[in-house]
Amino acid sequence: MPRAAYLPLLRRWGFSSFLLTQFLGALNDNLLKWTLIFLTMAGMARGASAREGANLAAISNLFVLPTLLFSGLGGWMADRWAKRRVLIAVKACEMGIMLLAWAALRAGWFPLQLAVLFLLATQFALFSPAKYGVLPELAPGADLAAANGLVEMSTFAAILLGSSLSAPLFHRFRGDLGGLGWVLVGLAALGSLASLGIGETPEPTRRRPLSPRRLWSEIVSGTRILRRDPGLWAANAGVCYFWFAGALVQLAVVLLGTKVLGLGATGVAALGVVLAAGVGLGSLLAGRLAPGEGGQGLAPWGALGMGLSGLALGWAGRGRAPLAWAALAGVGVSAGVFVVPLNALLQRGAPPDAKGRVMAANNFLGTLAMVPAALLVDALDGPLGPGGLIALSAAGSLAVAAAFLLRGGGRAVDP
Repeated sequence: MPRAAYLPLLRRWGFSSFLLTQFLGALNDNLLKWTLIFLTMAGMARGASAREGANLAAISNLFVLPTLLFSGLGGWMADRWAKRRVLIAVKACEMGIMLLAWAALRAGWFPLQLAVLFLLATQFALFSPAKYGVLPELAPGADLAAANGLVEMSTFAAILLGSSLSAPLFHRFRGDLGGLGWVLVGLAALGSLASLGIGETPEPTRRRPLSPRRLWSEIVSGTRILRRDPGLWAANAGVCYFWFAGALVQLAVVLLGTKVLGLGATGVAALGVVLAAGVGLGSLLAGRLAPGEGGQGLAPWGALGMGLSGLALGWAGRGRAPLAWAALAGVGVSAGVFVVPLNALLQRGAPPDAKGRVMAANNFLGTLAMVPAALLVDALDGPLGPGGLIALSAAGSLAVAAAFLLRGGGRAVDP
């Protein structure tokens, strides 16, 4: 099995600049999101109204809604112009958004802060199709799986760093949140500078005009392309399952930590760190081991690991905390091994003139898959408890592993 090498890939200035660009963007997203969460929690601690407490739900929804609304437009942009140009232009918009964030934090007006969060999530929705569509152009051939591993690892590293830095920064600038706003502006400026180093990418051979219908027609068109190819559709279904299971496990782990393991807020947050770190490590492992250009043969084994680790996690209770921590790490590592080869397969198998549409459709469907996860947790927490919810997710992962193995160890999903 040929193994991808990370160091030569990182030495390519065009790719390493792209990696730094998307890392700084993910870091900024998390810092702003957690700052608003801390502001809301501070208001609740002062005895604020139930309406203000509902802002936590608003913060969560504002990160999902723009993806559903604007992924199609992002896909059209990624297929309309060279993806490098799209990445630079969309990244430059982050500067304006963060200047508005500085004003909103300094003024202390929460509705404006939420509006900024919506704009930042919209920028992410426009950035994402080009972000994933550009990888076959910056890291073609056997480097594609390794590139995906680095992107996923750096994304989760940004989540971990943002989660770790957010509280100290919030307390440092609590008396003058405008200072924290300047930190966000500075990170956006660094990301914009880094984007200028992204490697050159080809201009599309066909340029389709923009119309209001593009918001939805790009998603429909990308979904049809996925449906026409059984291998691409299977990979898309796997990625959607990754986001569904991730949302379900993340919510259930919070309940497990508080209700079953008896952990406080710090302990529950640490569980989230272990899960995210596991996904990052698994992503690197998948990129290192992925054979050839896709490595999709790893996917069923990743799903199997998610299932077995999930069963162990669901069984963990009081007095079995060490098992819970180890099992949660196993879930994260297995999830990274599962999703990285499927992302590489989607990027490689999509038609060259439709990669933006395909990635936009996958992004839209993956986000949509997270909705029933939240509904299941709300409906089944009472009868099943957090351990039962995690076991349910584990059963789904085992079923996904069986489906891929029955298709020939992943070979049948190769387009």
